[in-house]
Amino acid sequence: MEEIDAEVPWIESARGGDEIAFGRLVERYKDVVFATVVAVTRDLDAAQDVAQEVFLRAWFGLPRLEDPTSFAAWLRTIARNRSRTWLERRQRQPVQESIEV
Repeated sequence: MEEIDAEVPWIESARGGDEIAFGRLVERYKDVVFATVVAVTRDLDAAQDVAQEVFLRAWFGLPRLEDPTSFAAWLRTIARNRSRTWLERRQRQPVQESIEV
C-alpha cells in the first residue's frame, strides 16, 4: 500500500501534464505491461509496439482516471484490452504467402 501512496503524487502530476512524473510511472510499470501484453498476444515482436500504445493511451486517458490508487489495475486493463484488439486485427488479416517469381 505504501508503494501506491508514493505513486499518487506522480499520477497527479502526470495528470497535469508532467512528462517526467509519467516517465517514472512508465519506468515502474513497463515490465508489468510488457508481461501482460506477451501473456495475451504470445508475440514478443508485437509486444513492444502494443506496450507503447498502452502507455500512450494511459497518458491521454489520465484525466479520466477517477481514483489514482487504482492506476496499476487501470493500466493492466488497458494492456489487456489493447492486446485483445491486436489479436482481433491479426485474425482478420489474410494469411500472406510468399510467391517465388
